[in-house]
Amino acid sequence: MEKDNRTQQPLSFEAAKKDRDAEFALLEKLLGEEYVRALQPARSEKPAPVIPLR
Repeated sequence: MEKDNRTQQPLSFEAAKKDRDAEFALLEKLLGEEYVRALQPARSEKPAPVIPLR
């Protein structure tokens, strides 16, 4: 019989943050630091540079 997922509680903020951090740690291990750094949101307030397409 399948488990009813409707009764599950949503993740708390801390649990979701922990999951996200664990996911990034695994990605970093598998793919290397540069790739993960590109995926993570910037920690500074400065916007990312706009790269022209031509």
